[in-house]
Amino acid sequence: MLLVAGLVAARLAATGDGQSKPTDTGIASCARHIAEGVVSEVSPSGAGAGRQVTIQVEKSLKGAEVGKPLTYDVDEPSGAQVSPGTRVFVIVSRFPAEPVHQYVDADVAWARDWMTHTVPLSQDMPCDGPA
Repeated sequence: MLLVAGLVAARLAATGDGQSKPTDTGIASCARHIAEGVVSEVSPSGAGAGRQVTIQVEKSLKGAEVGKPLTYDVDEPSGAQVSPGTRVFVIVSRFPAEPVHQYVDADVAWARDWMTHTVPLSQDMPCDGPA
């Protein structure tokens, strides 16, 4: 689990604009959607080599509506590991240049627990994102 946590922390620190969110609450504060669900469709993205993923939202911690589909784009390595029927937990930033953080398999429970504790702490925190 320590290795997984280290990889997750490294991935979360990287953003598309070269900046980083220094805290867990910063990540939650700047998220548009934080949700868990089952992949219903994966298709080529209109932008580059990524994939467009649609999930049926079963649990929402921020932004997404339970029972509705949520569609987001992921880079090729992340998009390649999901297919219809895969359970995922996603954090979609409000900033389009930042990557979507998508967790699968054993990481879903870890990410759900992490954000369940973090989202309430981020409620009154401003989002200091890209200018």
